[in-house]
Amino acid sequence: MFGPMGPMIMSQVNGNPQKCALVNASTNIVENVIIADPAVDPAPAGYFLVGLPVDTTVVGGWVYDPATGQFTDPNAP
Repeated sequence: MFGPMGPMIMSQVNGNPQKCALVNASTNIVENVIIADPAVDPAPAGYFLVGLPVDTTVVGGWVYDPATGQFTDPNAP
């Protein structure tokens, strides 16, 4: 079974790949964490990529605030 994004399609990595959050542009919710270069790799329609520092922990379901550039865990203890 595939998730809401469908099957994974392998493609050539461009630029300087890093860990990126795939953020839903309508909800600002992280839907996946992938390896890409947000400066050159296009996000799917309705999404955008946010590069993550190496030591950052971000997972699907977290909320991104474009005004501050911060991620929040909506289920924090």
